[in-house]
Amino acid sequence: MKDSFIQKLNQRASINLSFKEVMANDEIFTETIDYLKKQKFLNFDEIFKIIKINSYSNLPIGNVLIYKENIVGFMGTLYSKKTNNIQVLTCNIHSWIVDKKFRINSFYLLSSILSKDVIFTAFTPVKSLIGLLNKFNFTKKTYYYKTLVNLKFFNISKKNFFTATNDNEISDKLSKNELLILKKYNKKIYYKLLFYNNSNHIFVVGTKLKKKGLNIFNIFYVSNTKFFKENWNELKYFLSKETKCQIFSEFLFHPSESFFPKNLMISRMSKKEYYIRSSINIDREDLLDSDLVF
Repeated sequence: MKDSFIQKLNQRASINLSFKEVMANDEIFTETIDYLKKQKFLNFDEIFKIIKINSYSNLPIGNVLIYKENIVGFMGTLYSKKTNNIQVLTCNIHSWIVDKKFRINSFYLLSSILSKDVIFTAFTPVKSLIGLLNKFNFTKKTYYYKTLVNLKFFNISKKNFFTATNDNEISDKLSKNELLILKKYNKKIYYKLLFYNNSNHIFVVGTKLKKKGLNIFNIFYVSNTKFFKENWNELKYFLSKETKCQIFSEFLFHPSESFFPKNLMISRMSKKEYYIRSSINIDREDLLDSDLVF
């Protein structure tokens, strides 16, 4: 019944409107960028940051809605590939913009791609689009955002840790799976750090955020969580030194999954909602290919 309803909506919309997938640097890419610069709904620089982290030249950076050869809407699509027994595609939906006159047809930007065998996620949907996601069989789920403050400005530990930040230095000590992470997240926005001593190493990937004037280092990947927790009191000094941040954060799908030790004095965890259309679960590594990295 729902599929039949969506088909009718698509048929009605297609009478006057069309959509097109936008590939990076194809013929409509420049027109899309011009449209995004002119629209007043979202900050262009923030949208363009997400567009630039697209890692696959053969996958679209978004869909545009077209009326009489003019772009009247845009929906950002950040695709990535993950292996879950088999390789699957994920698509994080972001930056959904439609001119007021055509908002009744906002659904057309999404319904045009739902036939793909893809995991679709929306981590930051505006309230006006939540009802639309529900109609398209997206499921509401929960994730958590944790922040903590490092008050230890100086390293007084006697433990001997070393830090590597150069990709070539880092790669010498990584496992095969860790090397894949290093290679995949090669954009400038990703901070890649290696902490090691004589017996163990920890590979960390994160991004630097600025909220309310404060610099925050958001950690998305830790290769050795147990070792990270056990040595947090020493490692937080090195993290602060390399990132120039005294505040750290993480996104997680369950409170027990935290990278950080329990019962830290100055920490806060908030509950948030996201929407997903998939029978396959996602993990924190998938968040590195989403608008949550900014």
